[in-house]
Amino acid sequence: MAAAEKNELRRLRSLQDSGLLEGGNLPEMSDLCEIVREMFAVQSVYVSAVDRDDLWFVGRSGLDLERIPRAQSLCQYAIRFDEALVVPDARHDPRFRDLMWVREGVVRFYAAVPLAIEAGLNLGSLCIVDSEPRRFDATDTARLRRFAAIAQGLMRARASALAVRRRSQELESRNVTVLKQAEDIWRTGRVLKQVGRLAQLGLWEWNPAEGRLSLSTEIHRLTGIEEAGPLTASEGLSIFGPADALALRKALSRAVRKRRPLDLRVSYRTRDGHVRRAHILGESSSAGAQPERVFGTFHDITHQHETALRLMHISKHDQLTGLANRTFFADRLEQAVGEAKRRGGMGALLLLDLEDLQVINDSQGHEAGNAALVEVARRVAGFLGPEDVFGRVGGDEFGIFFTRVKSQSEAAKRASRLMEALADDVKMQGQSVPLRCSLGISIFPSHGGDGRALMQNADIALQRAKGDGGGAVLFAQTMREAFDTRIRQIAQFRAALRAEAVEAFYQPQMDAATGALNGFEALARWHKPDGRLATAGEFQAALCDQRAAIALGERMIACVSSDLRRLLDAGMHPPRISLNVTGFEFWKGDYPDKIAEAFDRRGVPLDLLGLEVTESVFLDRPGATVGEQLSRLRALGITISLDDFGTGYASLTHLKSYAIDTIKIDRSFIRDLCGCGEDEAIVGTLITLSRSLGIRTVAEGVETCEQAERLRRLGCDSFQGFLFGRAIPFDEAAALLRRPVAAMQ
Repeated sequence: MAAAEKNELRRLRSLQDSGLLEGGNLPEMSDLCEIVREMFAVQSVYVSAVDRDDLWFVGRSGLDLERIPRAQSLCQYAIRFDEALVVPDARHDPRFRDLMWVREGVVRFYAAVPLAIEAGLNLGSLCIVDSEPRRFDATDTARLRRFAAIAQGLMRARASALAVRRRSQELESRNVTVLKQAEDIWRTGRVLKQVGRLAQLGLWEWNPAEGRLSLSTEIHRLTGIEEAGPLTASEGLSIFGPADALALRKALSRAVRKRRPLDLRVSYRTRDGHVRRAHILGESSSAGAQPERVFGTFHDITHQHETALRLMHISKHDQLTGLANRTFFADRLEQAVGEAKRRGGMGALLLLDLEDLQVINDSQGHEAGNAALVEVARRVAGFLGPEDVFGRVGGDEFGIFFTRVKSQSEAAKRASRLMEALADDVKMQGQSVPLRCSLGISIFPSHGGDGRALMQNADIALQRAKGDGGGAVLFAQTMREAFDTRIRQIAQFRAALRAEAVEAFYQPQMDAATGALNGFEALARWHKPDGRLATAGEFQAALCDQRAAIALGERMIACVSSDLRRLLDAGMHPPRISLNVTGFEFWKGDYPDKIAEAFDRRGVPLDLLGLEVTESVFLDRPGATVGEQLSRLRALGITISLDDFGTGYASLTHLKSYAIDTIKIDRSFIRDLCGCGEDEAIVGTLITLSRSLGIRTVAEGVETCEQAERLRRLGCDSFQGFLFGRAIPFDEAAALLRRPVAAMQ
């Protein structure tokens, strides 16, 4: 038998001995999964146990499955190694892209840490899964390992308890309970003593007739009570607090009089003063009408109790700042709102967003970002009263509830003072880093009668504040109406994308010198149910939604690559087609791979593609991510255009820092080109600067022959605008390509 087969047999035996396959969905594992899911904000988290043919979900959150075939799982790979397995996008990983869950889009991102009871024998793994690709850095991996250590501890504790139970069962000579067995082996329990010491499990006997309490050696060792023979009930109960001692007396009395079993969890104090936790079980034994004795077990569960408390704290608190997490904050908010309702008072909910957290993470590292979050928490805490509620409710969001305010104006003043305190720079690594924050405010009871309504309305106000560039915004009902309209539009647009009711139209670009058609810009058009054709301006709100923007990008990639394939199949030589890219698509980190896969699948050369990015892509998310992806795209033969050039405040920096092939001069400079000397001077300067840097220029919004002639004299390379054609469907664009140059001029 090969070594690998022997090791697999040992692993399967260890899995059977662990008891993981006997308990179904284990509550303690699922509780941990819930915490991990909230911590990483992923679709699902689970603890797996990998059997010979199946993968069993022994703990899960966000998942409603008991098992799947092992051959269709990513965990079969994760358990082969002792290191964490991180798969940013399974669809592009040759090991996993053919698995059913990956093909169906259920699993795109996957990260797992293997779990073992015995070194080298990984029984399963702690896994986090999402249907969207994502980045997962070393800090994230380290956090996942810490949670895996807790899962492994729970696994080993379960295996140890099972081993004790099985060892005890081996001692049974008859089919009796462990408590009955304790009576039979009371004086001959050498093996049981060894097992008890391992499990911190002792035995006790209460003789009500004689008033005598006998304890096993293990109980004496655990409690520190001297072994000096049987004890009275009072002596035995002296290690417990008054409430627990009274509960034990009553339980013993019920066991004697009514023959009811004992099952209590109590605290006790050892001889050296330490407070520990115990689980006491017992039942009566009688040969006649009256019970002769009460037997039981005393199990020290301090470790399990402390672990449960730690897990409870983790489940309720943010590990970085120590504040209440979103779930716990919501609970405390409801309590505070309920109290305000009872006293007939007012309250103010503030949602605070740290706008530049991602900028700090990208430019200075996650440690700097964490330091900024901690500093914000510290400053906010200084403004709170003893009854106010404070928590971290998102990656860069905090929730604050002022429990006692007299008016909306008072709430606004307190919010203003808070924003002033947050305006001061943070010192990091010898540098001053500005904190740019936005604040949304809702008032109880004016803007909501419960915590959920207040959170929703404060979030709407926060989104308005962020859209306005920062500051504090108080909720108004008109915001809710606009929000509802936007949500409906996003839902309708997503449905249109699923129904492929969105397609690419093509606006021509013309060579300024020859008048030849030298490219197209692909623009999205939505075929509405009423027959109208909607342009981007009519669904702009939907493009502010990350999922909708990414879905639109994928749809446009598919349309353009398919249309280019059709042109090639027709024997034509298509010009370059440009696609617009949103920041959401770039920031995911997989955009070059997505483009390359789509074009490779259809056999279309990538040098037929150009990409247009706006300055917001750089301004909202500076750092290496954007620059690296632009370099990768150019290496594939794709050209990069900077769209709407001149409308941002860092354009020249972008020309210097990033791989730019073309700039598109914004239409706002072209509109008054022939009547405004300043616009002509600006355009001329931009064209001269671009030429000196080896960058081509395209003028947008060219609508008159006079504008075209003036741009031609200034040295502009290409034109785009209604003078040369609006965006047209593919068939019309293909017909345009067949026309001679003279016919286009």
